[in-house]
Amino acid sequence: DITARPIKPIYNGIYIEQFSPVKKYIKPYKLLFAGFVGPHKGVPDLLKALKRTKLDSTDINLTIMGVGDLADMKKLADSIEVRNMVTFTGRVNEEEKIRLFNSHHIFVLPSYGEGQPIAILEGMASQMAIISTNVGSIPEIIKKENGILIDPGDIEDLSNAILTLVGSEDLKKIGKKNREIASNTFSFDRVVNDNISNYEEILNY
Repeated sequence: DITARPIKPIYNGIYIEQFSPVKKYIKPYKLLFAGFVGPHKGVPDLLKALKRTKLDSTDINLTIMGVGDLADMKKLADSIEVRNMVTFTGRVNEEEKIRLFNSHHIFVLPSYGEGQPIAILEGMASQMAIISTNVGSIPEIIKKENGILIDPGDIEDLSNAILTLVGSEDLKKIGKKNREIASNTFSFDRVVNDNISNYEEILNY
């Protein structure tokens, strides 16, 4: 409806090379959230879903990385008795961020609104399976073969998604698939080349 000419998306880019994942696929499996720590990003839903799995700290650990409503989220974690399974990092430097991505198995972003989250791309580059929501351009990136998408606010589905992936024989395979997708599609080299080719095409149109 906007134009008869094709519209070409140019995806966000990341430095793939900075991620060198080394993961042992043994219990406890490690879940990672990265972003603003608050309701809009679905952190309360994630904590409640964690409780709903009925797993314990010997099965899974959740790392919540970022700043935001930390006091409220810690209080919620205490009130629903999952605090022993959750680590709140607060603000971290780049080195620590990369270490956390490289060492975790599943990236979870149950957000209510996104564009194209860099954190999901970083999760893919660090060989993680992805759990996220049907918002923004996330469904363009995450398909059945490389993750699980749910509706925002669906705590039951979020819990089931965690249970589906934790300990799955496919977890390692999904992670490798995501590393391959990230390398082929979301590297800065690819993004720069896409930009150049699009400008050349426009100038020669």
